[in-house]
Amino acid sequence: MAISFIENLFKAYSIPNIIGIIISIILFLILVVKCKKDKEERWLYSLLIIPVFLNFLVICKLSPYRSLRYIMNILPIIAIIVICLLDSLFKNKKVSTIFLTVVVCIISVFGLTTNKVKYLYIGYNDYLDIAEENSESRFVLICPTSFVHIYDLPEMKIYKESIIINPECLDELKENEELQQDDEFILSIKNWIGDPEKVLNEVLENTGYTNYELLLSTKNSANCSVYKITKID
Repeated sequence: MAISFIENLFKAYSIPNIIGIIISIILFLILVVKCKKDKEERWLYSLLIIPVFLNFLVICKLSPYRSLRYIMNILPIIAIIVICLLDSLFKNKKVSTIFLTVVVCIISVFGLTTNKVKYLYIGYNDYLDIAEENSESRFVLICPTSFVHIYDLPEMKIYKESIIINPECLDELKENEELQQDDEFILSIKNWIGDPEKVLNEVLENTGYTNYELLLSTKNSANCSVYKITKID
C-alpha cells in the first residue's frame, strides 16, 4: 500500500519512479547535514516533516483505495520542504531563485511532454451524445444517493427528467407513474455497485418494461452501463 502511494507522489510531480528515488535520497542527505549543523533548522524541519510523515502513515493504513486524492493534502507541504532544502544549498539568493525557477520549469515541461493530460471526465462525451439523442426521454440513475452522482450531472441536465435511486430502493420504481406512462426511458447503472445485470432485471420487473438495449458500458469517467429500456420491440 505504501509503495503505491509513494509512486503516486512521484506521479503527482511528473517524476519517474527511479528519478524520484534518487532525488529523495539526495534530499534526505541534505536534510541530515542541515539538521546536524543547525538546531533551529532541525526544529523547523521537524515541524514540517513529522506531521506529513504521520499523515502519510495514517492514509496508508486507513484509505480504502490507492488513489492520489487521499494524499493531495500533503503535496504542498512536501513542495515547501523540497524548496527549502534546495534553497539552503545557496548563499546567494539570486542564484537560488534562478536555480529553483529552472528546476520548476524543467519538471513542468517534462510532465507536460511525457504524460497524457487527464481530465475529470475522460470519455464523458459518449454519455453526453447518448443524452442528446434521447433528450426527450426520462433518465434513471442507479447509484448510492451520495456525492457520486456528481459525475452524471451534465447528462442529467439534458434529459427530460432525471431520477436517482439507491440500488437498495428499487421497489420505489413501481410507484413512479411517469415511467409507467412512457414507452421508453434511459437507465444508467454504476458498474461498481455489484451485479449490474441483476439490477437491470430488477428494474425491468419493477417498471413492467420488457426490452432493453445496451448503449454504452465503460469504466472511464462516470463508470456506468447505459441501457435504453422499452416496452415495445
